[in-house]
Amino acid sequence: MPYRKPTIQDVAREAGVSRATASRVMNNMPGASGVTRARVAAVAASLGYRPNEAARALASGRRMVVDLVVIVYDPDLSWLGAHPYYSRVIAGMMAALDGSGVHLRIHAGSLAGAAELLDTVARQATVGAVLVNVPPELAVRFQRRCPRVVSLSATAASVPAVEAENAAGAYTAVSHLHRVGRGRIAAIHGPEVNTCANPPLSTMRLPAEEMAAAATEALLNSTLTPSWRRIFPVELITRRSTDPAAYGMANI
Repeated sequence: MPYRKPTIQDVAREAGVSRATASRVMNNMPGASGVTRARVAAVAASLGYRPNEAARALASGRRMVVDLVVIVYDPDLSWLGAHPYYSRVIAGMMAALDGSGVHLRIHAGSLAGAAELLDTVARQATVGAVLVNVPPELAVRFQRRCPRVVSLSATAASVPAVEAENAAGAYTAVSHLHRVGRGRIAAIHGPEVNTCANPPLSTMRLPAEEMAAAATEALLNSTLTPSWRRIFPVELITRRSTDPAAYGMANI
């Protein structure tokens, strides 16, 4: 039989309580005894039930929002939508949110003010948050305050993440350059504090839209667990300058 995602009604039936009681327990609302709460929580865990955060926000009357939090290292960057990478992240998230009734809220801040920004977002979060360029220790801090989070860069093991195969991509790029006769190969890195900027990716295409969409869909579908991961391959982009015949030479 095809897999069917467990519902709050399934939890209520297995726990021997009403749907309203099960809902109160899962939403941490008053009106249930400690014994009942423990039983409902145990049944929910055994069934693999996770509340749909979008539905919870709607039921509570809160505006349904997925927060995108970007720590920016370029002080001259005034709008993320004009950036070649961040614009693709936004496009991927918007595509995933289309038709869901959930809005996208964008936050950008410097590393110096990151902790304060993240604490504010965690207090206001409804459906959840996607983090970009957030250092692992701050991602863990955010997760303690708001477990509905996905990082779009390498992060702490406990934080759900969507990552690109940077190491494999770098190996593919260097192997290609070596294969076409390049003997002096340079790597261009990003800021040291950026965990995904160190592998040499100058000849690779990150599937930013697909990664951002996957992170957003995980929040919408409430499929996250601690240490959840989705890994995306990167694509080799062969430029004319890597073709030995382009300039009649075999090495640089």
